[in-house]
Amino acid sequence: MYETSVTRPDLFRGYFTEQIGLLMQNHGVPVEIAESLYYFGDIDPAGLRIGSQAAQRRALRHALPLKPAASLYTWLVEHGRRTPLEGSEHVTDQDIGWLPSDLRGPVTALFASRQRVPQESLGTHALMSGRVPEWSFG
Repeated sequence: MYETSVTRPDLFRGYFTEQIGLLMQNHGVPVEIAESLYYFGDIDPAGLRIGSQAAQRRALRHALPLKPAASLYTWLVEHGRRTPLEGSEHVTDQDIGWLPSDLRGPVTALFASRQRVPQESLGTHALMSGRVPEWSFG
């Protein structure tokens, strides 16, 4: 698998159209063109900060948007294994604001109860079983 990110596709449209066409013609391989990237991490202050700040940096570079993997975060909130939120680290409004609006309240309440949910709560068994809506390995 090869990946690339094109910040200004308008400048290179002809070149990439030709090159992608040749890849498909000569190698019979599928090509996917993404309009955004998705991040999934722990539901704790550090995990949200990583995603939020990475999204902010990508926006400053006019790169593909980095969005939270909403269905995975929703699964964690609804089914994930809660563990104590240790230390004095607090989440910022900006980090919470990066989440979809329907997750902000539940995540804020989770932190208020001094709990977190590690991403490892969602294993491959749950992903492969189809129990996570709008998620597929494809």
